Amino acid sequence: MNGRSAHLQYNWWKYGLVVMFAVILWTVVFDMLAAPEKNEKIRITFVGDDFSHEALEKELYTVLPKLTDQPIKSISVESPVNKQSSDYYSVLATRVYGADFIIIQESSLPETVAETYFHPLATEKLEKYVDVDTYYCENGIAYGILLYDGEGENRFSQFYSGDETCYLFLTHTTVNAGDVVQSGNAEDDAALQIIKYLLEE
Repeated sequence: MNGRSAHLQYNWWKYGLVVMFAVILWTVVFDMLAAPEKNEKIRITFVGDDFSHEALEKELYTVLPKLTDQPIKSISVESPVNKQSSDYYSVLATRVYGADFIIIQESSLPETVAETYFHPLATEKLEKYVDVDTYYCENGIAYGILLYDGEGENRFSQFYSGDETCYLFLTHTTVNAGDVVQSGNAEDDAALQIIKYLLEE
C-alpha cells in the first residue's frame, strides 16, 4: 500500500466531513436567499376557539393582491392555542415577535394582557387606514381594536363561528402596518388592508 492509499484509508472521513459541510452550507445559504423578506410575508395568530384559520388563509391568498400593491409571497394564519392551553402565555409571548397581528377572544384575555404583550396603538395613524368604532383599552390606553362584537356580521365572522367578542392587536414587530408601527415603511400596508377587509360588513 503506497502512502497516498494509506492516507485515504485513515483520513477518508475528514474529506467526507468537508463535503458534508459544503452541502449543508450551500443548502442553508440557498434557503436564506429563497425565504421571503419580512415585508413579503403575513402572519396572523388567533387565540381562542371556533376559528377556521385554514379558510381565512385560503381567502387571503385570493383577495390580498386586490387589496394592496405590496408583494406578499407567504401568508400564514394559525390558531395554536385556546384559553385552556397550558402553553398559552409562552405561545402568546413568542407570537408577539413573529405575527403581524394577534386576534384574541374576550374570554382568553386575562387582566393586563395588552399592556404586558403589546404597545399602545398610534390611533391617529391607524384611523387614516381603518375605520375603528371601539378600542380595547387598559388603564385608559388603547392597545387593540374591536374586530367582532359577537353578534353582528362582518367578514371576520365568516371564519369565526363563536359568539364572543374578539379583539385585534398589532404587534410592535410588524413591518406590514404602514407608518402605524415604527418598524415598517409607509407603503407596506398589507396587514392594515387585511384588518380593513375583515371589518367590512
